[in-house]
Amino acid sequence: LVMEVSEIAKLLKDPMWRISHLYEIKLTDGNIIPYKPRKFQEELHRACYCEGKRRFLIPKSRRQGCSTAIGVMMADMAAFEEGWKLALVDRTLGDAKEKLTDIVKVALDSLKRKLPGLFEISYFQSRIIVKMTGRRASEIVGGKYFRGSGLGFAHISELGTIATSEPKRAAEIVNGTFPAAKDGFIFVETTVRGGKRGVFYENVMNALSVPEEERGDKDFHVVFLPWWSDENNKSKGGEAINAATESYFETLRSKSGIVVTEEQKRWWQQAKRQHGVSMNEEYPSTLEEAFEVPMEGAILEAVLDKAVQEGAFRKLAYDATKPCYCTWDLGAPLNTINLVFQLDGPFINVLELDSGLHASERVAERVTRLKSKYPTLQANFLPHDGGYMTDTGMTQAQMWQEAGLPGIQLLPKSKDKWIGINYLLGMFDLFRFDVEGTGRAYSYWLSYRCKPEVSEGGIFKNEIVHDNASHWADPLRYVAEAKMNNLLVQGPTTQDYKAGITCTFGKYHRERNIGHNWRGRFERTFRI
Repeated sequence: LVMEVSEIAKLLKDPMWRISHLYEIKLTDGNIIPYKPRKFQEELHRACYCEGKRRFLIPKSRRQGCSTAIGVMMADMAAFEEGWKLALVDRTLGDAKEKLTDIVKVALDSLKRKLPGLFEISYFQSRIIVKMTGRRASEIVGGKYFRGSGLGFAHISELGTIATSEPKRAAEIVNGTFPAAKDGFIFVETTVRGGKRGVFYENVMNALSVPEEERGDKDFHVVFLPWWSDENNKSKGGEAINAATESYFETLRSKSGIVVTEEQKRWWQQAKRQHGVSMNEEYPSTLEEAFEVPMEGAILEAVLDKAVQEGAFRKLAYDATKPCYCTWDLGAPLNTINLVFQLDGPFINVLELDSGLHASERVAERVTRLKSKYPTLQANFLPHDGGYMTDTGMTQAQMWQEAGLPGIQLLPKSKDKWIGINYLLGMFDLFRFDVEGTGRAYSYWLSYRCKPEVSEGGIFKNEIVHDNASHWADPLRYVAEAKMNNLLVQGPTTQDYKAGITCTFGKYHRERNIGHNWRGRFERTFRI
């Protein structure tokens, strides 16, 4: 008997043994079974208990068992650590109570039953007190916030969703709960909402900027859980895999090196049919895809989703035998975005979007780099305000021309951006995109959005949001406006010596320029 007690005491000192032998979990159907960690769950337990890692950011697809793994560890540490404070912060108080009841309480109940007489456990609405015989009690609390100090364990659930719907509360969680657990464990697990914005995205990017080998105990570790890592996400049905699905997975393979089985493809196809454009939120394939999610008022999400499904994103090569064109969105150095494209029959091949190498890259350096990469660059379409005088005493068009940018053309001013946007949406089937050259732009395109506003006259309108996403989306709109104005038809190039630029004007463009007195204004500001 003495040997049995000593052996048990030895095993209880091993957290990995405790995790695998003492706890039970509740399934979605209500059945309670012994907790046997999946591969990811075991890796997370080992990282915490054996490798000394304490801070985790976990963007994930749904139903990966992440909350279960963290909840079981919360129960274990509350039981076997003395006098700890532990907190579960969730999207709503109801969600926090549900996790405390369905995960933490179930685990503690099984512990108390397997080790009778060793623990006293008291349950309240959103609080649990755990006390091992002869030791100080630990306390678990659940809610929408936690502020204080001395927190040994913080589980923050759905911070990505909170950051989108309640950015102030998300900031309070980061600024309040994180410091409260400065010496403890912090787990942030969430599906992703809102794309590349908000405190969750910022924290993920900050964490990834620190090389793995240089991270200390105060640094976060990013653990991404894609849908295909879950062995349950397979379908053995007889449904045929369609061409759009095959195209998506071919793009995924060529871009990210991810290869999945036929059963996984079939499962994804069925899930995609159910979730539509929300698939990246619910079941992302890559970390990049997790942040490529549509936002409220998103303008391009439907056409982008259709383009992905139909294989418009693929590997494209620059054809040195054909002319090359650029559209430009002008702004600060890193907000000046150019889109490079070529015509291929009825199709428009978008090869690359470029925001400059760095903030100090000079205009002449950027032009030289662009022409070196695309020697057949023939025309560059600038927005109408490229012809306005700047505080340098030159127009933007003049600065770029003097730097050597060929074939500068100013697009006519549009009375309403929606004219160009609607034309773009109507012709989107003509676009094909190089997966590498447009990879960075894709998430910004998804975030390009409008918001409803009421003007002073009481007129309802959808106002385009001007932010980083619009800087990356406007060059795409300018391609549509160039086509709308008949500027993409290859024709003879003439030299306008008064203006000092190379122009290929279609009939529509000439009439618009005359109508807006473009030539008179441009001669005043751009004459050489």
